[in-house]
Amino acid sequence: MFRCQLPTKESLLFFIRLVLQRRYNSFLFVLSHEYVFLYNLIIFYRLERFCEHMHAFPWAQGLAVRLKAIGKIFWIRDRSKNQSVTLQCNEALALLGHVSPPPNRGIRILSIDGGGMRGLIALEILKAIELQTGQRIHETFDLICGVSTGAIMASFLGFHKKSILDVEKTYSTLGFKIFTQNFLEGELLPYM
Repeated sequence: MFRCQLPTKESLLFFIRLVLQRRYNSFLFVLSHEYVFLYNLIIFYRLERFCEHMHAFPWAQGLAVRLKAIGKIFWIRDRSKNQSVTLQCNEALALLGHVSPPPNRGIRILSIDGGGMRGLIALEILKAIELQTGQRIHETFDLICGVSTGAIMASFLGFHKKSILDVEKTYSTLGFKIFTQNFLEGELLPYM
């Protein structure tokens, strides 16, 4: 009597990998030939199917990368005059984990951490940045933000456009009043 043996988990995974590898190979083979560029619709459709497949099987990303899909999609994107194909290429590249750097220098953001009187350390670093760049802080950065006492410094530097020395004087004066603490009685509040 003949018995049918059920496939093991390893053999099923091997079969799935083999099918996916053949699917990627055929996809990449077709994409890498120039004659396809005459048919933008076909390229767009294949890229769209590739993206749908990557959404359905995100764990297959590694296989696509090993098969050099990123380079081939770049090759298509660089040669395509069709905006739809270019956008579909960008989506495919993002699904494969590749994001192009911004075309310009980008936004310069300064984020200042809080920390009570330790904010004086941040001011010293900002002094060094001003010396190196030759510009005031509000001219160097597009956005200045902060947390806790860093937000106070950010408002002085960005909104009020004060110099670092002015901020340091104000911070030192107010800081010693606000952060004065008596170890026996706790905080000494200014209104007591």
